[in-house]
Amino acid sequence: GLFQPPPDSDLIETERTSLLTPKDSPLHASEVLVPIKREDDDALHQSPPETPMLTSFQDLFTPDCLKSTCIGSFLFLLFHVVFCLAQASTITRPHATTTPVVGPVAKMASLGILLGSPVFVFFLGQDIPAIYPTSDLFLAPFLANLAVTIDDSLFQDGLQDDNSLFLSTFTLVSSSGLLLSGILCVLAARFKLANLGAFLPYSVLCGFFSTIGILMWMLAFSVDTGGKKIGQLIMTGNWSLIGHSLVHHAPSLCIGGIMHVYGTTHPLFVVFLVLLSICGAYLVMLVSGTSLAAAQANGWFYSSKDLVTDMNRSGKIGFLEWQPPAPFGILNSLLSGRIHWDSYYACLPTVLALAFLYVIRCSLHAAAVKKNIPNLTRKKSVDKHGEPPKAKNPIAMQKIFERGYAYSQFMASFAGGIGVCPAVGVALTLFKMGAEGNAPQYGSFVLLAIFYLTDFQMVRFIPKPAFSCLLVLAFLDMVSVWFFGSYRKTKQKWEWMVAPLIMILSFVVGLLSAIVVGVTFSTIIFVGSFYKSGVVKYLANGLTLRSTIERGYRESVWLDQNGDLIQVLVLQNYLFFGNAQSLLAYLTTMFDVSDEESMHFQDLAIPLPPSPLFIIIDFTIVSGIDTSAIDLLREAVTLCKNNHCRLFISGMSHSLRSSVVYAGVKSDATFSFQPDLEAALGKAEDGILDSVFHVKEQTEHDVGVRRRERALSSADFGFRYALDKIDEQHGLNYASELSKLEQYTKVVELKPGETLFQDEGGSVLEEDRGFFFIEDGLMTIERDPSQESRNTMSLRAQYVPEEKTPRMTRVDSIGHLNARAATRGKEDAKMKQLRRSERGLQNFRLARIGSGWVVGTIEGASGLKNSGVHVAITECRLHLLPFARVKEIEKTDPGLILSLFKLCSHLSARRQELTIEQLTQYMTIMNSAAHTSQPINRATLASLQRIVTV
Repeated sequence: GLFQPPPDSDLIETERTSLLTPKDSPLHASEVLVPIKREDDDALHQSPPETPMLTSFQDLFTPDCLKSTCIGSFLFLLFHVVFCLAQASTITRPHATTTPVVGPVAKMASLGILLGSPVFVFFLGQDIPAIYPTSDLFLAPFLANLAVTIDDSLFQDGLQDDNSLFLSTFTLVSSSGLLLSGILCVLAARFKLANLGAFLPYSVLCGFFSTIGILMWMLAFSVDTGGKKIGQLIMTGNWSLIGHSLVHHAPSLCIGGIMHVYGTTHPLFVVFLVLLSICGAYLVMLVSGTSLAAAQANGWFYSSKDLVTDMNRSGKIGFLEWQPPAPFGILNSLLSGRIHWDSYYACLPTVLALAFLYVIRCSLHAAAVKKNIPNLTRKKSVDKHGEPPKAKNPIAMQKIFERGYAYSQFMASFAGGIGVCPAVGVALTLFKMGAEGNAPQYGSFVLLAIFYLTDFQMVRFIPKPAFSCLLVLAFLDMVSVWFFGSYRKTKQKWEWMVAPLIMILSFVVGLLSAIVVGVTFSTIIFVGSFYKSGVVKYLANGLTLRSTIERGYRESVWLDQNGDLIQVLVLQNYLFFGNAQSLLAYLTTMFDVSDEESMHFQDLAIPLPPSPLFIIIDFTIVSGIDTSAIDLLREAVTLCKNNHCRLFISGMSHSLRSSVVYAGVKSDATFSFQPDLEAALGKAEDGILDSVFHVKEQTEHDVGVRRRERALSSADFGFRYALDKIDEQHGLNYASELSKLEQYTKVVELKPGETLFQDEGGSVLEEDRGFFFIEDGLMTIERDPSQESRNTMSLRAQYVPEEKTPRMTRVDSIGHLNARAATRGKEDAKMKQLRRSERGLQNFRLARIGSGWVVGTIEGASGLKNSGVHVAITECRLHLLPFARVKEIEKTDPGLILSLFKLCSHLSARRQELTIEQLTQYMTIMNSAAHTSQPINRATLASLQRIVTV
């Protein structure tokens, strides 16, 4: 069953053949499958083109293809015409007394579709089966604003009735905006910034698109009322005129509302309502006896005068002089000087705003197009060869953004048209009807060219509500999603208030200025929210947070009682001017008790929490820091210095540390950087043990006492004393049993600062490595993982990875070293640099121990070298049990060695418990909620402690 081919796959014929082989061959008379070469094998197994645009020319004339092409072409033609007329209907000229420019602007919109939309289909049609680009109504408010600006400027020079000059200047202004927008789109795609909308706050985008939706509705009102604006109409106070305008706009409002409610569940319903509005208009005219000319005179239809293209008092426009809206007519206008440059300069601010906002709009729209691709793809179980279809790589966002949007804008700009974009909703509707592929889209372009060449005269028979209802639908969709939808999704309503603020200010100070104000308010809200999230992730002291350094019994008990002399703050997030001030507030509360308050608490017998001697600020989970926060950090250093407290900064990355040092915050006697929190805790504990507990002086005193006791005693009981200290500190009972090992040990004495082994500069030989039982004294152990063994290659490879020095080793050479490699010197230098960097990064102190501990459990148990440096802080006396002696005792008295290993196992288990406890502490830090409340000062803590005690 596993080897059976798919049902419809092409099989390679085989025949069973008996191979002629020698008799002694195991293949004698065996049957095998031998493939027979067929003439069409090569053609059969050639890989088909990955994404052919058309499989063959004959496929265009199949019934299914003809049906889908006709349906898609005619239906999308309707959308093209509607969008072009809606685009043109928004252009008004308040000062002009000649023929309107609806016809020429409609031809400009169709010109953008005819030359810009094929760019989308050509570059993206293979990846997106139904892309369906058409005129972008998003540009309508901007183009309407540009038209009014140009008309005002022409009116100042007495040229308001020169349609040719107006169209040339208007085309140049709109083309400049599209050209600049296309350049920005290319740059955004090349520099991986295709999703520019992600850099703007969500509330700003909601306000922006909601404002565009309202502008769409205002444009629909202007289409229905013959260019009247809502604000101007209300200011007139003429209720008869207001009522007349509402009557003209009511059908569009009703039809658009029904489309919005039912259009999502029934895709063809939108097309049906557009056709119904046309039929309904003629039915009303038939019942009421109204002629087409009367309906056109009353503003319900476009008249032939509205759509005229070639009428102008100063000369012909269009094809006769090859000026806009002729293809590339803008080039002739520039050469002939038919541009009003004062109008052009007056439009530049709007052009810049158009280019910037249109790039953001295209980035959001491109993301929607890519997200809609799965809805426009039919799943196939097998391809035409009967094999499972190969998975196609998803189209890149940069490709959609550059080749689709940018290139189409370039083409529309040079041709003198209006920008286009894919109609996502229309594409899904037509795809569900089976009109997919490139043919229906190219067919709609061919049909639109007929309207373009006939000056859209057929539009005279279509009522205006058929066009304006689509603008109402766009208004309702945008406001529903971006205004009401965002309100429901936003929990913090004060953050959402930026959206209505932008909408209101857009009609007061302009859309671009309103967006700037919205971004400013969003930034202020963000700073406040970020401040409330808290910069202090975890607050602790030396009582609750300890290092894993092994210490003596007395030191551990003392730290358990006085660890609050160390304060720890773990910071999070990005430190900037908005939240860094809270850090300084926390530090101030640690020292804010005055002398009068201190005396008052002493009189009341209320102990005050001590002022910290060490403060640790951990930056491990801090993502960044700005100059204001660095300046506050400098104030924190000064605050600690004035209060005789040392400040440690731990876990700061190299980039953050370089920024801090560059600003002048450098290490000194009271401030230093530590690699991590563990190192900072260990150093702070050492500091209070030395300065407060005086551990060094006490250890030296104990050493002196032990020295006098040995001088007065005839026998040396030092080894038994070391074992007793181990039992006392760890709660064990091994001293009496392990005292038999004394005869195998020898005494090692170290002076302050002296190391233990010879390779470290000490006195103990390498072959004498083993167990060291500390009788008295204090010593520290620092481990350096970059240390290597000079005796074995295995340990060397453990610390110097082979992939970092690929030509340094050879299996067939003595010592596995490739001494004759051509790059031996370079590789050796690389290894030294690696060791130097690792030593600086990973060198850490393992223990600071005294009597009651055993050093060298790894060497004593296995004979392996434990990379570490052992340094005596005070005079130390140790008892050495070499590994060679351990091997001897294993044969003579295995029970004694078993007891020794049990002791070592117990000490190792204690070490593991400390490690697990530290991991628990780190997990607590990561899972704890940030401190968002005000810090509590020492006086309040003392009062709370008094209440709890009582």
